[in-house]
Amino acid sequence: MNTEIETNDDERDAIIFLPGLSSGGNEICADGAAHRLAIALDRNAKSGSAKFLVSEGHDISDMDEFQSRKLTIVREEADGTDRPVVDVYGLDYRQALREKYEGRKPILQALHIFSLLIILLPRYIWSLHHKQKSLGEKLMILLISGGLFILAVYMMIVITTTIGTSVRMVGTALYPERAAGVEENGGLELEQVLDEGFHSVLFPIQMIIVIITGLGLLSKRSIKQIITEFSIEYASVIDYLSNDAQKAKIVGQFAQLLEAITESETRYRKIQVLAFSFGSIIAIDGIFQRVEPAKRFERIDTLITVGSPFDVVRLFWPTYFDNRRSAGGKAPHWLNVYSPDDVFSSNFRNDRTLEKSSEAGVRTDSDMLKPENMIFAWTTGTRRDNFLERLFRLPTLHTAYWGGSVVAESFLGQVTRTLYADEAILA
Repeated sequence: MNTEIETNDDERDAIIFLPGLSSGGNEICADGAAHRLAIALDRNAKSGSAKFLVSEGHDISDMDEFQSRKLTIVREEADGTDRPVVDVYGLDYRQALREKYEGRKPILQALHIFSLLIILLPRYIWSLHHKQKSLGEKLMILLISGGLFILAVYMMIVITTTIGTSVRMVGTALYPERAAGVEENGGLELEQVLDEGFHSVLFPIQMIIVIITGLGLLSKRSIKQIITEFSIEYASVIDYLSNDAQKAKIVGQFAQLLEAITESETRYRKIQVLAFSFGSIIAIDGIFQRVEPAKRFERIDTLITVGSPFDVVRLFWPTYFDNRRSAGGKAPHWLNVYSPDDVFSSNFRNDRTLEKSSEAGVRTDSDMLKPENMIFAWTTGTRRDNFLERLFRLPTLHTAYWGGSVVAESFLGQVTRTLYADEAILA
């Protein structure tokens, strides 16, 4: 396989970064992860003279149907020499996950969303009858309910406005003299009709939708844009979890990037996977498959999941993580960063503490694979028993792992101290 991956005789680590489905701005991406990791290495280095910098990144163009970006972290020594220590590869799977909805005609989009609602409905009803719900589960079910409501509203609006457009076109054909005034003004495009439909139908329920989806969605964007983007992401997640073909496509991208890294001439000391939010589900699906994974997956030394929605998935797909296999029967070292305040994140247990023995994880034929948990310290200590407070802070709590800015303390400080405590990189 020919790629644009640069080679170097020096040994270094490779990190594959899988972002969440929602980008969270330009910060939660390969560039943002690389710069935060460089800062974490710099702050935890034993030598005060060592300095870690990020080289200018570049896109790897020789990937099939997806984008990958490479950035190199170099250690600048006191004598002025630079030593590459980590290559960060971003796997941007989001376009492949969303393209089924973004490029479709509105009526086809609405019909597909309707089929997803039918698929999810039995699972949703089951979750409502699930006993012993924790506060986190109640919040998850509330959010899922809001998501289903928004999807249903979006579907109905697209269908009704499409029908309205068709009626308008028929009327124009039958009564051209009445349409003359419209034609003189340039006509009325479908997008304008959709805008009118959204504004007229959604105005009475606009405040309800904002409350359900969280105050964090208040922005300069129109309610139509908010609902459209949310619906596409929500439908993409359901489609991925329900559709084996879609899952195989995304996991295949992961495998292709891993193949390019392992076949490059750079002698990587370790290959590590860093996955945030929904990216962690894709990472788990790639490393722990229902069939024997390709041998190249044996090269992965460490899996780091951050804010993983493991519990959200198994609440509706209870056996989703069962009957898995790892390459060569060997599982990588697995670190999981979570916050008790973030209801989307999981500690891979059936409780929210580390003291109890009620464990959950990825099941194989002979074992249950589970991570080493790390609590993200910067979000603990809040009033977790306050339902409304947690509800309105949900959007910020899920992205708090990254800090408010590049220079803020992030989870990577804790991860760096764990992974490289006795390594030469921090000497």
